[in-house]
Amino acid sequence: MKCPACSDILLTLEYKKIEVDYCTSCLGIWLDGGELELLLGDARAREGFLTEGNHALASGEKKRPCPICDTLMNKEVTGGLKPVVYDCCPNGDGLWFDHGELLTIFEAEDIEGDTAALRSWLREVFPAENQQQGENQVHKGVSS
Repeated sequence: MKCPACSDILLTLEYKKIEVDYCTSCLGIWLDGGELELLLGDARAREGFLTEGNHALASGEKKRPCPICDTLMNKEVTGGLKPVVYDCCPNGDGLWFDHGELLTIFEAEDIEGDTAALRSWLREVFPAENQQQGENQVHKGVSS
């Protein structure tokens, strides 16, 4: 499967039998439809927090093709103190998170439940030293 941000091939990692597709170039993460609910453990949290943000924050962001159906994805914005703009396939195929966005979502105070193990796994698999690489690529326009 190709990365919707930079077109490189995504690698598949596994967390508690959930496949997480990862781009080693732009450091983004793809979750197939339903996988975020499995990670959150609460569909209500997804429906509320993940869609209650100010959509004006997404204005001007380039739409990306879904890596499964190739349809241009919608931009969604989370609530909370650190809103995240992420991509959502309109056909329900999945969600795309640029580098660091998924961890930001799981660190949000508005997400209920025990997400400590997942946050730890995300930090371990996608360590902080990769942060600089991802930021450099964003500034070069790779992840825009």
